[in-house]
Amino acid sequence: MRALSKVWAITPTAYAEAVQLTSEAVRLDPEFASASALASWCHVWQVVNGWSRAPAQAKAEGLKLARAALNLDSDDPSVLTMVGAAEMMLAHNLEAASVHIGKALILDPNSAWAWLRSGYLHVYRGDAETALQHFSRAERLNPFDPLNFKIGRAHV
Repeated sequence: MRALSKVWAITPTAYAEAVQLTSEAVRLDPEFASASALASWCHVWQVVNGWSRAPAQAKAEGLKLARAALNLDSDDPSVLTMVGAAEMMLAHNLEAASVHIGKALILDPNSAWAWLRSGYLHVYRGDAETALQHFSRAERLNPFDPLNFKIGRAHV
């Protein structure tokens, strides 16, 4: 829980702290899927923003944590969304990302984060029209999400 405030701060320093906190959470409770998934997300975000000093290691660790989280709980929409993000952004596995994010949206059609990640999935697939629809839905569900500013990427 302490890592969440660091995650939403969206700074290199905050993410370094979030990695430490989520790593400790995984160490204390390796069966807690949400901790592994959030730890994975921290590595994803460090890699995509160029904040990691060892990006290859961060990618590998992020994917390992995501896949462990999926094995622990494949029915939690938040876990599925973070796993999908890791597959999409670290492994460039758009099919796996689609399966996981799609399932997250079936389980929780009001997950702004899953709609946002789905929007990015469609950007990566070259489907800007669907991406914009998904981004719009995410923004309606959570107009204060600090990541909404990145929606403009679908317009490029």
